[in-house]
Amino acid sequence: MQSPMHVDAPLHGGLEPSDTMWSREGAACTGSIASACPTSAGQPRSHHQHYHQHQHQHQHQHQHQHQQHTMSPITFYDIGLRPPAAKNCCSPNPWKTRFALNFKALPHTTTWVALPDIVDLRTTLKVAPTRKFADGSDFFTLPIIEDASTGTTLGDSLDIAVYLQQTYPSAGGGDLFPDQALDYAFDPAAGLLVPLSAVRASPYPAYATFNVHVDGAFTAHTQLTTVGFPFDPANEAATKAIFVDRARPYMTAWEDFALRGDDRVRMLASFEATLAPLAVLYGRDADGPFLLGARATYADFIVGAWLRMFEVTLPAAEWQQVRGWHGGVFGRLHDGLQARQEEEEEQQEEEEQEEEEEQEEDEEQEA
Repeated sequence: MQSPMHVDAPLHGGLEPSDTMWSREGAACTGSIASACPTSAGQPRSHHQHYHQHQHQHQHQHQHQHQQHTMSPITFYDIGLRPPAAKNCCSPNPWKTRFALNFKALPHTTTWVALPDIVDLRTTLKVAPTRKFADGSDFFTLPIIEDASTGTTLGDSLDIAVYLQQTYPSAGGGDLFPDQALDYAFDPAAGLLVPLSAVRASPYPAYATFNVHVDGAFTAHTQLTTVGFPFDPANEAATKAIFVDRARPYMTAWEDFALRGDDRVRMLASFEATLAPLAVLYGRDADGPFLLGARATYADFIVGAWLRMFEVTLPAAEWQQVRGWHGGVFGRLHDGLQARQEEEEEQQEEEEQEEEEEQEEDEEQEA
């Protein structure tokens, strides 16, 4: 097993399999694709991105600083792609966790793990897989977090978000799971969907169901993105072999993942139609860009994580199409999350500068 790289700041990007696997007769898109697929969007930002609303920023700033001084950083395991990993990482499920950590303003470090090393990592950390392939075999994936402050290790993005909310309920932006109508359902064509796991019991059942349906909608169209993943040259051959192995019998070689011509046009049209009911949800609050207007929630992070993947892996012209579909709601959501990253990056830098000044003052007084 290769030695993971440790990065002492929250990083933004990652590669994580989706919650569902897809198959279709003929040139099929499979969730095995997503499960091996890296996913990201744009340049990841550094340092404690926060997604709470402006009215909460000052209210929680002192609490955030206090937490940084009193809790050990959470270790966040994400999939490393082409160096620099912080720029090229891209995977929806680790991104869900990253969004949640940053929303909660919790200090954390990122450990990059090569895709071929994930099985060994989960085995070493004794984190059992939470999903299975259609044949019943275990599906090993990331993210994983280790919270030294509580002795907790978890390896599922939704479980992690629930844990963060229940363990740190008032941290950062507050409630990740406020009540809201999340009535989006993905209805796949016959023979398309092969679930890796059913919706499990959750204290937030509406969010758990929404997570599965959104994952399904995007995963069904990941063949549009597969050949665009920025693999690490150090393990590219092994990673591609894993993709192919997971996609059998629908794919037998890496080249089979390429989608061109009329097949690509049809899948893009299917993707646009599939997202139409989801876009309706985003049109309910004119204040936008989030489902609850100016207030971001975990539901937005679910969708935003997938948008990040498609931004990085789609050809630029196609990504612009996706941004503009349905009145541009998905472009605005993506940009809204990006803007909050930038705002909170600046805020984090200010907080770090204040901490340094306080330390210097303390040292001068002691001297």
